[in-house]
Amino acid sequence: INLNALVTDTIDHWRQQYFGPGATNSGDAADSANPSGDGITNLLKYSLGLNPLLAYPPVAGIASGLAPAGYLTMTVAKNPAATDLSLAIEVNGNLALPAGWNTSETTIDLDSSTMLQAHDNIPLSAAASRFIRLKVSRP
Repeated sequence: INLNALVTDTIDHWRQQYFGPGATNSGDAADSANPSGDGITNLLKYSLGLNPLLAYPPVAGIASGLAPAGYLTMTVAKNPAATDLSLAIEVNGNLALPAGWNTSETTIDLDSSTMLQAHDNIPLSAAASRFIRLKVSRP
């Protein structure tokens, strides 16, 4: 007996769960697509474990704020099945400089299969401005 099987990565399973058998990284099922119209891409919804067909508030699964000492913080609820993604919390002091986003000025407080939490190393009191974001990518 010969058995042939197609083994797909995790995002392909997720894509097929929501968009049907044979769904690929195209059309409404593409990583950059936003079929629900809420502004959150499929790749971000996959990383957070959200349904791509439902509309969510802009910060669903992500919390940001200030730590007691005045540092920007971010906490992200991770999809434990999304092992084929890289998540990084980045900071920048000037949005006019896109190359300024970095992880070298952050400290990871928690990185588990279900949560990522980090804070900026520069307190708001020592900077004219600071920004924090979640970067999701596929290797």
